[in-house]
Amino acid sequence: MVKNPLLKSVVVVTGTWWVILTVASRQPFAGLSKAAVSFTSAIAAALVGFGAVFLLSYIGRRATISNIKGTQNRGLSISMGTLPVGIGPPDRINGTSLEEDETRLSRWYQVAKLKHPAHAKLFEACLQIYARHHDLPAAPVRGGHGGIPLFNHALHVAEVTLELAETWAYDGERAVKGELRIPLTDPEYVFDRNDPLIPVLAMAHDIGKIECYSDIDGNLKEFRQDHDMVSGLMLARTPETWRLDPEDRTDLLLAVSHYHHPSYLPTHASDRVRAIMSLLIAADVRASTEEGIPDIAKAWKELAEQPTDNELIWQVFTDLIAAPGSINGQDRDNRIGYKNGAFLYLFEEKTRHAIAKAMGNERAAEKSSRMKDGRYRITDMLMQALEEQGILYSTHKGKKYSHAKALFKVTFNDPRNPDYSVTVPAVIILKLGNHVLSRFDKHPDSRLEPTKVEPLFSPAAGKPVDTDAGTEPARTSGPSTEPAVETPIQSANGDRAVDPAPKPSKPKRQGKVTDSPVVSKELLGQMDHPMKSLQLLMQATEKNKKSTNEPAPIIVPETVTKALARIHASFDGGMVQYLDNPKDGFVYIRRDQVVEDMMTDEDRAWIETAKHPRIKFKASDKASYLVVGGDVLKS
Repeated sequence: MVKNPLLKSVVVVTGTWWVILTVASRQPFAGLSKAAVSFTSAIAAALVGFGAVFLLSYIGRRATISNIKGTQNRGLSISMGTLPVGIGPPDRINGTSLEEDETRLSRWYQVAKLKHPAHAKLFEACLQIYARHHDLPAAPVRGGHGGIPLFNHALHVAEVTLELAETWAYDGERAVKGELRIPLTDPEYVFDRNDPLIPVLAMAHDIGKIECYSDIDGNLKEFRQDHDMVSGLMLARTPETWRLDPEDRTDLLLAVSHYHHPSYLPTHASDRVRAIMSLLIAADVRASTEEGIPDIAKAWKELAEQPTDNELIWQVFTDLIAAPGSINGQDRDNRIGYKNGAFLYLFEEKTRHAIAKAMGNERAAEKSSRMKDGRYRITDMLMQALEEQGILYSTHKGKKYSHAKALFKVTFNDPRNPDYSVTVPAVIILKLGNHVLSRFDKHPDSRLEPTKVEPLFSPAAGKPVDTDAGTEPARTSGPSTEPAVETPIQSANGDRAVDPAPKPSKPKRQGKVTDSPVVSKELLGQMDHPMKSLQLLMQATEKNKKSTNEPAPIIVPETVTKALARIHASFDGGMVQYLDNPKDGFVYIRRDQVVEDMMTDEDRAWIETAKHPRIKFKASDKASYLVVGGDVLKS
């Protein structure tokens, strides 16, 4: 008996129709034969349909898996999907190559195809891109470069570059009078006149003009003035560029992208980049002069001469503060300070990071780039440049501070809200009312008003001078408000960005914390040097304690004194996050900040084992602090 219901149904249907057909035709075997043929045809059609559906489904699944699979291209990778390719490589005319003749460029090309095939292929790609735009002039103005096409100008510069390279030497960037401005990074570097990058760089140096020109009403206009940067972008889109080894590719792109503004070349650029770029500039000057631009050398004079560090910092800084929203702006990411009254208040930390980013060297603003005293070299150079310009506010309350010490802690209040104020730990103050910052004379004031200005460094860092009290930037204002600027003390939502210091219910004190420590006149006479004064002050504080139950005074080692002095001098720009707790008279300094870097293991071990009542380590639930009495840090 048939148990499978499907098979049973097939048998029943087939048998029924066989009986019907047999009775109707009176030919049982002929009817059965026809039924079998019909049944077989139906089964075959079903199998074909099923196979087609399965094949289409399989192909679709494979395509889906292929589309979501990660891909890689030119050093970039994506874990899912196809990596975008951008706008694609520049247009070109394939098959274009350099004719074989007796010129230096042609001879180099024939040799390079055998010795440096990747460089020769990229050179050939540049030829083909220029050939696609063979009628484009070398200059957008009539008669510029003698009216020759851009293609011919590139070939001319490449030929002159190879000629100059035969006798070229490079020992660092020099000014017009010959003085060395930027020395060699590697004292052992020697210019290689056979460097295969030289003719490739020369051929590609103006290729960006192709995408910087535009035909407007029949007149050719150069709508972008940074064709050297565009040249680098076009080379980066050319496949042959990515067949060079990484070092050659990086050096080529740096040189071609900065030869019109060498002062913006990143500080990590190699001596090779600067050498071949200076060679290109000299060759372009000579070729352009021969093409009919006699004043090209004068036009190149400022571009070819690298500025000093302070000059470069000043250029970047002026561009930075001229940017919309940098002063009093609503966007916290772009705002670096406030204008109020006759002063600009620039936040050191944000200014430092913005300048480092603009210079292409963001590491210069990070902790790893600090100097030994905890300050940042990039900030020091900026403040020196500001002092040279005569706009740095450095005389405060009768004392003159050097550019290195002219940082201030400023408290801002808002008259509309009496409930909040904000203190920015490191501020660079600039004086208005001069031609350098005249653009800000009519700039609206910020709603936040500075109500308190204090020097960040010890008063001993300033020299007494006669000053007009009316020049002080701080002024008393109305009630305070929630700050509009994010600082190291306040986060964007108004909460504290640093953990609050532990608040003991019964603070244990040994000795009295006073604003003016008890020090004899003899000791005061010895306190000229900040380091010595700090050590004497701690000793005097110990000796003048009144409690008879106290142990003998603990003499603080000089190394610990120096470490504390360095830390105290670094309460600027967020270099050290600290919290002044008036309830127990201690200053709480985050141990995981610069403290760990500015103390030796021996200094930390002494603090942990000496049990000094005014210098210790404490740990809260969220952070560890170096805790120092306020009287100890005052000097």
